[in-house]
Amino acid sequence: MHCDSAMVQIDALKKSEDGNQIFLRVHEFAGHRGSLRISSDFQIRSWQACNLLKKPISERYEAESAAPTRPWHSFVAPLTCVPE
Repeated sequence: MHCDSAMVQIDALKKSEDGNQIFLRVHEFAGHRGSLRISSDFQIRSWQACNLLKKPISERYEAESAAPTRPWHSFVAPLTCVPE
């Protein structure tokens, strides 16, 4: 799992209980606005920023689309992947 922002850290990666999604938890640690692009060896179909309770807080992004980041913001991104 990779993110292209030098100011965003990946905190955790977890497979969903039903096995259809992977949850990625990240946070912006430098206090700057920017953008984030997530890439992986898994084939990502789409992803969406959610709060820590997994409630959506952004639009859904396709595959490796870039999304805005906010200062000091943590979020969970459920990644919908292509089945193996």
